[in-house]
Amino acid sequence: MLQAQNPKLDDLFKLCIDIGMGRFVKTEQTATHHHLILCGMLRVSKHVKTGKVTRQRLKLCPEKDDNPLTWVRTTQQFPMPLFYCNGKDYRHLFTSIADIAVTFILNDLKKCGINGFSGVTEVRYYEPIGPDGMDGYEYYKKQPHDYNFKQYKCHEIAKKITNRLCFIPLHDFTHAAKSLTKHTWSFVDKAMVSVYLSAFQIKHDGLSFFDLEAKHLDKLKQQHIDTALWLDNKPLLPLMNLIPSHHYANHDLFCYKVLLPLLHEQDVNVTKGDLRLLQRLPVSLIKEIVKTYCGVQPLHRDNPRHDMTIFIQRFLRINALIGAPVWVRGELVEMGIQHTPKIRAIFIGEWATYHRSMVGRVKALKQKSQWQRALNQLSHVFDWYDRNHAHDNPIQIHKNQRWPSFMHLADEWVQRLREQETQDIQDCVWSPAWMDTLPLNIKNANLIVNELCSAEALQREGNELEHCVFSYRFDCQNKRYRVFSLRLVQQGKEIERATLGLDMDAVSQRCCYDQLRSACNDVASKVLHTASNHIIKTINKELAA
Repeated sequence: MLQAQNPKLDDLFKLCIDIGMGRFVKTEQTATHHHLILCGMLRVSKHVKTGKVTRQRLKLCPEKDDNPLTWVRTTQQFPMPLFYCNGKDYRHLFTSIADIAVTFILNDLKKCGINGFSGVTEVRYYEPIGPDGMDGYEYYKKQPHDYNFKQYKCHEIAKKITNRLCFIPLHDFTHAAKSLTKHTWSFVDKAMVSVYLSAFQIKHDGLSFFDLEAKHLDKLKQQHIDTALWLDNKPLLPLMNLIPSHHYANHDLFCYKVLLPLLHEQDVNVTKGDLRLLQRLPVSLIKEIVKTYCGVQPLHRDNPRHDMTIFIQRFLRINALIGAPVWVRGELVEMGIQHTPKIRAIFIGEWATYHRSMVGRVKALKQKSQWQRALNQLSHVFDWYDRNHAHDNPIQIHKNQRWPSFMHLADEWVQRLREQETQDIQDCVWSPAWMDTLPLNIKNANLIVNELCSAEALQREGNELEHCVFSYRFDCQNKRYRVFSLRLVQQGKEIERATLGLDMDAVSQRCCYDQLRSACNDVASKVLHTASNHIIKTINKELAA
């Protein structure tokens, strides 16, 4: 035990190791409790009979010679993941757990009269003239330093201790993570996990499936929800993201007389019939629909939820989509919530009717490229409508128009773009964003990347690959869009070619993926998709530098 008023950091580290900080995960079983101990100083206890779960931490009482270490309850939350992610570095997980534990120990020592700890710190020095008499150099030298509680907070000193855990091999952290995720399931309510995954595991919140921890379940448990009632209404659970949490404890929450007014308050003006149709959909598709609402604030003028609701109501009533792959219907939802949702619902309905023969015959994953090709055709029609429709000269859509008619109009538009020769096409140029002109080596082939920086280059690309990239010339000139020509060459022969389009943020100029089209709007290979991700990361990295 530490006796001096200003002990060394080495003594504190030795104390933590003796307590068991190096043993990341440990389980103990007694007659009354089941314990899960983390880093020797934190533990979760579950009563065998009642099933009550409590969090405890190790309290240091140096004045008690007979029992200086005792377990006491704490409200502090500490990470306890439920799912193991293969390939993830779990070093940060256990160092953060150790930070919490050591901070508790430091607070106890501070109350016992210890003023701080003596240690060393690295000081940077600079020599203007090097050993060779030429360039200068910098070096670091360790010097004694006093880490007292007046200048340093407890968690700052704790990091000095937990940073020493870096000597432990990475595979030890991996094995500890596997053990932790395995034993965590013994201390959580599995029904609550099912409720959380069905209701709140939506991509918009930024929470990955593998980041789900016991603390998220505890936060939901504080709402005093009836898990059996919620699981009986599983298709409606994603809608809970749109409702304030203080309504979760209402036992009549899923009654239409209660649920509909709550949704109407959030500008989601669905009807009883809409909810009945919604309950027939897969939960993953309902999550995609709810995610579109979560990305828009209620009563937002630019993209109101009212227009989105109109599209969703029409989307739910497209019978030709029944049986289509869930990921295809999710893509259609994302494509349909853009501007002009009413017209897009008409296009999607005609598209679904025309491609209805694919349902049940074309496999969702094995023949994914066929579905993607059909979606590209739909996106092509959307481009035609969005770029030609104007308030002073609107495009008239007739009730008897079918999908082949829309495709014909879109193809005619592309043909007009190819034939269009403007007088200022030579002057329509812009500066490039891709600075690396060297080819990339991918699977024994060279990928040649050329950024198209003029209207003339876009026109030539569109003519050769037979798509509408020329229509983006003014967006590129106004720094809202970037276009790249990708050529995969092997042994001097071009084996694949595609056009990559990137959206640009108006302020930061950062790029994000928009589309990757091969000839005639066909689907590009996975190799080119991987290369496009590399291009996006490189451009954004250069902008951040």
